[in-house]
Amino acid sequence: MRNRNTIELLGFWETIYNPDFKPLEFEGFRKQAGLNSFVMTPKRWIERTNAIRIISKA
Repeated sequence: MRNRNTIELLGFWETIYNPDFKPLEFEGFRKQAGLNSFVMTPKRWIERTNAIRIISKA
């Protein structure tokens, strides 16, 4: 989930299908995506953006 295209695709899907999606958080992630220091996990994505597309189980 470090690739900018992956983050943009997830954000695009969530924007269309999820009314509770947090677009401001997504914009921050989108700007950082692709940098060497950027690390994204499914759990972090779900918690920070209110995402419904990805399901993370322990």
